[in-house]
Amino acid sequence: MHAKRMKNQNRSKSVEFMHRAIELSREHMHAGQGGPFGAVIVKDGKIVAEGWNCVFRLRRPAVSVRFRPAIGA
Repeated sequence: MHAKRMKNQNRSKSVEFMHRAIELSREHMHAGQGGPFGAVIVKDGKIVAEGWNCVFRLRRPAVSVRFRPAIGA
């Protein structure tokens, strides 16, 4: 029973992290700061970095949403 509860807690946290990435993408897309992409980096169950797509604003396609949070982590 304990393993099942842990699995549900992990799934719940994963969903929470995904919702934060979606929230970031929406916020910055509506603010005109980039396309609809957000990302979070999680360590030990906590968000340690966040990022969003700003390729158009920075005019640097190599710096996509996948790399921006890693730069700040």
